[in-house]
Amino acid sequence: MIPKHQSNEPQFLRVVHSTKKDLIPENERQFKSRFLVKSGEMLVPVAIEDVAYFCAYDKWTYLVQKSGKRYLIDEKLKTLEEQIDPFLFFRLNRRFFVNVDAIRSLGPHLKGQVSVRVTPDAKEKIVVSRKKTSLLKMWITGDACLIPQT
Repeated sequence: MIPKHQSNEPQFLRVVHSTKKDLIPENERQFKSRFLVKSGEMLVPVAIEDVAYFCAYDKWTYLVQKSGKRYLIDEKLKTLEEQIDPFLFFRLNRRFFVNVDAIRSLGPHLKGQVSVRVTPDAKEKIVVSRKKTSLLKMWITGDACLIPQT
C-alpha cells in the first residue's frame, strides 16, 4: 500500500495534477497582473501597470489604458475589485475603479463629497461619496493599510 502523501506517478505528473491553490500559500493573496483584451480580431495583453482605470457604462465595463486606449472587457467592477491589488486601485463609486497613478486632482463637490480628475480624462465627472472621501485621501497618501472597500 502506498502512503497517502506518495504516489506511483512520476513527479512531473503530480505537479500537473496539482491545483493553483496547492501551489500558493493561503496567506499570500495573488492579484491579476495582466488582461487579454480584444482589439479587432486580435487579443492584446495589457499589463495592470498600464491601466489608468476601469469604468462601467450601460452594463458594459471598459479598461482604459494610461495612453487613452479604451477596451471593452468581460468583467464586472465588483469582480475586478477582488482580482486587483487594493494598494494600486480604488473603487471611487459604482462606475469607476481607478489606479492611484491616474488621479490628477481632487476637488470639492457637494456636502463633503469630492470630484476626482483622472488622466486620461473620463467622459463624465467622477464624484466620490462623503463616506468614501476620507478613505480615498488616506489611500492616496498611503496612511492606511488594506482599506476594506465597500
